Amino acid sequence: MSALASKRITQKTFDECVRENVEEFEMEKEEALEDAVKQFTSQGVDLTNIDTSGRDREVQQRSVSEALELLKGAVTTRESPPDEAVCRQAMLDLAKACTNEAPNETEINEPLEGGGVRMEKNVTVNQSVIAMGKGPTCLAALLAHEPLCEAALDCVAAVCRHSV
Repeated sequence: MSALASKRITQKTFDECVRENVEEFEMEKEEALEDAVKQFTSQGVDLTNIDTSGRDREVQQRSVSEALELLKGAVTTRESPPDEAVCRQAMLDLAKACTNEAPNETEINEPLEGGGVRMEKNVTVNQSVIAMGKGPTCLAALLAHEPLCEAALDCVAAVCRHSV
């Protein structure tokens, strides 16, 4: 493996570079993002795990956390099977929280053959937020519940696709 391919930075470093471009060089946010990407790329930094979208991750993390709390509440009821409606809504909320653009409501609520749900594909959420919220555990618990199995897999795929 070449030395250039192994260079990495943290999300915080990238965000600080963008902030510096905006504050010190009076760039617009889009221009500052583009400049930061060019700067790090020219230095051989691997940006694979960096969110370069410029999205406010604080708002995103709050939305993800709220969706995970709803999902945990629906899944951890031991007396009865998971509430399907609540679980489906929580999975939709989770997938929505992980996207850059608001999904088309008709498309996301349109059930697929077999009871699955179409999820937005443009996902850019830090997986650690989901992991810390016990998201994988909750989604895995739904795999054993046949009516929600396909929707849970769709949600896992949506959350993992293009995540950082």
